[in-house]
Formats: sequence, C-alpha cells, structure tokens
Amino acid sequence: MGVEQGIENAIKQFVICKGGFITKVQSGSVMKAYTNTQGITRQCKIKLAEAGTPDMMGVLNGHFIGVEVKKNDKEVQKWLAYPNGLRGKPVKFDKRVDAQKEASKQIRSAGGFFAIVSSVDELEEDLISVGILPAQSEA
Repeated sequence: MGVEQGIENAIKQFVICKGGFITKVQSGSVMKAYTNTQGITRQCKIKLAEAGTPDMMGVLNGHFIGVEVKKNDKEVQKWLAYPNGLRGKPVKFDKRVDAQKEASKQIRSAGGFFAIVSSVDELEEDLISVGILPAQSEA
C-alpha cells in the first residue's frame, strides 16, 4: 500500500466515524474493446473522472467535501505555492495541478468544502475551521 493510499484509508475511516460518507474517486482512463454492428472491434478510451477531480469526495454534516491527498506536507506546500514550488517538474504535472486548482475553485464557489491534506489531523483542523465539525472542547 502506498503512502497516499494509507492516508486515504485513514480519512475514509475518520469521515465514517464522524457520521459522513466519503469515497475514493478513480481518475485517469481505461481502454475498452467494443465491437460495432458491422463486427469491427475497436479500442475505446474511457475517461474515469474529469481532470482535477479531488482524490476523495463525500458528504459530512450536510456539506459536500472534496479532499485532495498528498503524501506529505512538502507536497501540500508545493501545491499551495505553485508555480514556484514546481520548478523542474514535467509539464504534465503542471497541467494536473492547474486542473486541481480550477476544480477547487468550482467546488468552493458552489458552496462545497475543498482541502489539500497529508493527514487526518490536517483534514480535521480544516473541517473545524470552517464549521463543518464542532471544535473539540478541552476537558
């Protein structure tokens, strides 16, 4: 299991524990063969999700949540500091980050919640800061 997958699993358990629903969004594309009515078989590329779609999407306390998971805080900081933090990275990565940033703007402008995190603790802090989760009382 990769680092991001481990974080995603922990986030899923956290959101479920808080009474919410969240799922991993499959991105990229797959090739599928199909045969047309003339008996000709062709390969078809099927896109699984729009570019920029968050890694995870769900609902918590009546709020849509989109979560982009990065493997560590350094990756989060590069995303937030883009383009300065991405010097020397391939153009494909730049386009992906641009698409993610655009998706985050669209989600937020539609009233949803979007966060880039590298841990459950970061997600919890963000959810508390916007009022989706109540602040934990100091006992």
